[in-house]
Amino acid sequence: EYCSNVSLQTVARELFKKQDAQFINHRNRPDIVVLPDKTTVQLTGIESFDPADPTLVRLQNILLIELKKGGFAITRNEVNQADGYVQDIAVSGAIAGTPYICAWVVGQTVAPGVAKDKKVGDGDNREFGRVRATTFGALVDTANLRLMKLRDRLASRYGDMPTDSLLERVFSKPRQIEVPLQ
Repeated sequence: EYCSNVSLQTVARELFKKQDAQFINHRNRPDIVVLPDKTTVQLTGIESFDPADPTLVRLQNILLIELKKGGFAITRNEVNQADGYVQDIAVSGAIAGTPYICAWVVGQTVAPGVAKDKKVGDGDNREFGRVRATTFGALVDTANLRLMKLRDRLASRYGDMPTDSLLERVFSKPRQIEVPLQ
């Protein structure tokens, strides 16, 4: 459901223009930004029909992932920086509606005393975002569990079969379902 969005591209350009940020392949993926400290940030969103007006499609959720370089320990500074990104996106004026912004800061370790889950709001009891700090290992482990160990199952089922044989097996049996015409 996550997609690159023109509004998010505009927000990313505004958010990172002052930091010598470089957009990777800016024509195809302007939502991936490399910052001067070799941090990579990706900004994507989920569009769906607006609950207040179901005739309009709007961004409902924004996902910001900030990947730190290898061996990096996440400190309060990185969490606070991501908090600032969430607040800047929320007040940017470039996005219609009020999407919920979920930011992840991912590094090798999380320093002691760093909040791993921080809610972001405007002080009027309106929460519009969340910043979470995690490690590469925890992220990979979670992804493996979410995929229900699909990689392991596929390897056990098809691991001994060469790729060409597997492709031949899949593509050699064309099948067309009969559709009754009435």
